[in-house]
Amino acid sequence: MAEANAGSDGASRTLAERLLYVLAVVFVIAGLLNATPGIPGLDDGLRSLTGLDWITARKFPREWFFPTIFALMMLIVALKHSMWRDWRGRSPHRRWFGLFMDVALVVTALMISTTFLIEFEAICLIDQITGERERLIAESLKAEKAFAELYGLPEPTTVE
Repeated sequence: MAEANAGSDGASRTLAERLLYVLAVVFVIAGLLNATPGIPGLDDGLRSLTGLDWITARKFPREWFFPTIFALMMLIVALKHSMWRDWRGRSPHRRWFGLFMDVALVVTALMISTTFLIEFEAICLIDQITGERERLIAESLKAEKAFAELYGLPEPTTVE
C-alpha cells in the first residue's frame, strides 16, 4: 500500500514538474519576445507566415503583458516551492495548511492581476464590458474633431 501511494505521489510530482517546466519555458520565451528589438520585417514576416494579422514579436502592450506575466510567475513559484509538497512527512493539518497557502498565493496573484486589468485606465475592463469606454472615446473624438475644425487643423482619426 505504501509503495502504491509513493508511486502515485511520484507521478503527481512528475506531472507538477512537467507543468512547471512548460510554464517556465513559456515565461522565458514571452520575456525574450517582449525584449526583442525592432528588426525590420520581422512582424510582417510573422504575419505572412502565420496568416494572423494581429501577431507581433516584440513589445507586447504592457497593460496586458505585465499582469499576465505576474500571474504566471506566481503560479510558477507556487509549483516550484509548494509548501504542500515540501511538508509531505509532516502532520495532516500542517500539510493542508501548506495546500491552503499554495492556493492562496495563486488566487491572490490572479486577483491582483484582475484588479490591475479592471482599474488601469488604459484598459478599464469593466468599462469595456459595459460599453462606457467606447462612448467616452467617441465623445472625445467628437470634441477633437470640433477643435481641429475650429483651428483649421487636419481631422483626427483617433484620440491618442
